[in-house]
Amino acid sequence: MEAQLQLVHYYLDNELNENALFITERLHASNPKDHTWSHLRALACLRLGRHALAAEFSHNAATNGQHLGCAYVYAQACLKLKNYTEGIDVLTRKQFGHQQSASARFSPDSSVVNRVLGQLHRANGDNKAAAACFVAALQENPFMWDAFTELCDTGVKLSVPNIFKLREEKSIKGKIGRLPLVDLDSPDLTPTRNSNRQRKPLKPASPHTSQSQSQTHSSVDEQDLDAKITPNDTVKSAQSPNVKSTKKRPQSGSSAVSAAPSEPAAPTGSTRGSRARAAPRRSARLMQRASISATNSVSDNSNKENVKHLAKPKKPIDQKESKTPSTKQEQESDTQLPASLTEEPLSKEASESKCDIKESDTINSVLPTPEKLSSLIGLVRKIGIGYYHLSRFQPKICLEVFASLPAEQQSTPWVLSKTGKAHYELMSYQEAKTTFQALRKLAPTWTEDLEVYSNVLWHLKQDVELAFLAHELCESQYLSPQAWCAMGNSFSARKSRQEAMKAFRRACQLSPPVAQSFSLLGHELAETEDYPGAVTAFRQALQVDARHYPAWVGLGRVKEKLGEKEQALEYYLRAEKVNSSNAVLMTYIARVLETTGKHGLALGYLRRGLGVNPPNNILCLIRMQTASIFLRMGQPAEALKHLHWVEKCVPDEAQVHLMLGRAYAMLGEDKRSVALKSYTIALSLAPWSEDIKLAISDLEDSS
Repeated sequence: MEAQLQLVHYYLDNELNENALFITERLHASNPKDHTWSHLRALACLRLGRHALAAEFSHNAATNGQHLGCAYVYAQACLKLKNYTEGIDVLTRKQFGHQQSASARFSPDSSVVNRVLGQLHRANGDNKAAAACFVAALQENPFMWDAFTELCDTGVKLSVPNIFKLREEKSIKGKIGRLPLVDLDSPDLTPTRNSNRQRKPLKPASPHTSQSQSQTHSSVDEQDLDAKITPNDTVKSAQSPNVKSTKKRPQSGSSAVSAAPSEPAAPTGSTRGSRARAAPRRSARLMQRASISATNSVSDNSNKENVKHLAKPKKPIDQKESKTPSTKQEQESDTQLPASLTEEPLSKEASESKCDIKESDTINSVLPTPEKLSSLIGLVRKIGIGYYHLSRFQPKICLEVFASLPAEQQSTPWVLSKTGKAHYELMSYQEAKTTFQALRKLAPTWTEDLEVYSNVLWHLKQDVELAFLAHELCESQYLSPQAWCAMGNSFSARKSRQEAMKAFRRACQLSPPVAQSFSLLGHELAETEDYPGAVTAFRQALQVDARHYPAWVGLGRVKEKLGEKEQALEYYLRAEKVNSSNAVLMTYIARVLETTGKHGLALGYLRRGLGVNPPNNILCLIRMQTASIFLRMGQPAEALKHLHWVEKCVPDEAQVHLMLGRAYAMLGEDKRSVALKSYTIALSLAPWSEDIKLAISDLEDSS
């Protein structure tokens, strides 16, 4: 089996997945009871994009709790196939226990499992559970960047600097190997005086226990998960999975934390059980061990705490499974440093696999110390702070953070795309255009956030540049939703509604789904008065991203057009809950409140809109709306303050002079001549306006 396994590993390591699939199929047919071949065959299918086959090949071993690797592949396939509940169920099983597998080289550690579990929960609409899983993944590996971005996208409140930090070297030695799986239903494992869970550094001859980690309680709701890592590196979260790579044996009456599959443990002074060998595993995560990791076990009647050990175990044993009671109550997670942050070199024995793969066939590496990663974690922390504020629609802070990055980092495609998006949220469309142009020049095939770029050009009414962008993207990235969003925006700018809707529908069919494509389709449908279709499109956008506030705004506008003011206000307020710094949204809310007679509340939202310092055109809109409310309330003097400001910005706007005339007319006979002058200017600017003619007639009748 050793040579066969080495051959399959060679194919998988070099992305020769068709060869790996063919060989593993032969080996599985010869030995169908060996889950190693089921795992590797399913993994090859997954890498080839054959997700249904991957799920089929890994189903039995995964659902029976017989193989962690199969469960992980099955969960990934379920994520692609949108069978979210099945994937969640497989990864939250407790039957895995301490497994030894020849394919452990491609089995996940706890941070990776937590990440996928979080993605499944989020896709299933459970942001609370998703956030707990992402927090657990970041506890173990602060470099798990996509877990951080998805955690931010759930809308939780974070203390970002406390997430991106490394432990001291003395507290991370011996933490090599896989950590326990996340368990969303495990009980509260807060340490007490009688049951302090402690950790030991890697000193097999004379292990020393380190100080126990302090833990604090916090509660979480769906929008306000306080996922803060305290100075002692404890993460607060509701239903946060307990993730412990080492544990103290429970006293009578206490619960034991179930360890991860294939969790290594160091032998005590007198070895009380035989030991097993594990095959090498490979991880795509940064700094993850590429060499063969060893797995040791101690017997259940040992009274000493399990610790990680690098020595090569000799003989396999059947280790009993530690049971973990489940509960629905909120819990706390002890922080464990990811396996990628230890510095111990591999021992000679650890470079041998269970199948006796030669040492020359493995990649021996020494994991760097935290000091060597400090500069990188500092950079990631700063970028993370910027992304966090962008996800909470605080673009000004985001831009300030990105501006403090080194010049070479500011000119990277990812930072440029997020900078352009931040300018777009500020409605600084010209700055956003300049940023996206720099991005296109630096990375012509980059597609992330380019749907925002096409929106920018649409707002700037630059039809030619928008058409050119759509042409370029459809030529180079034909199957990207961003290309078809640009195409749809190009048609929309030319008022070709039907063609625009065809393009947006095409964008909605492509993967990965982009919420913006659905909301753009909804706006086009609303323009053609297809309100049921628009509502459906906006709801589909919210299924992709529940925090996509333009979809909430779109629903509100549809309901407002249908005369359902209360329902429209509810949708607008939901959008405002997601993005409280959008000045245009404040005008929508104020407009509905004004029509329902709630003038005081409407003025409050308009003041908030003024407070975010929007562009001049939006400022004029807000001040015009404010003046209109003051006129309704019979306060022409207050209205004139805002109208005079608007008159200076847009002196050729007929509506401004019409409102000025009405305000002067309300002040009495003394201002009648000034009112007539304003009406005359308005009529000269818009001679077709019946409203202006009627206002002049009313003024003459009142004299």
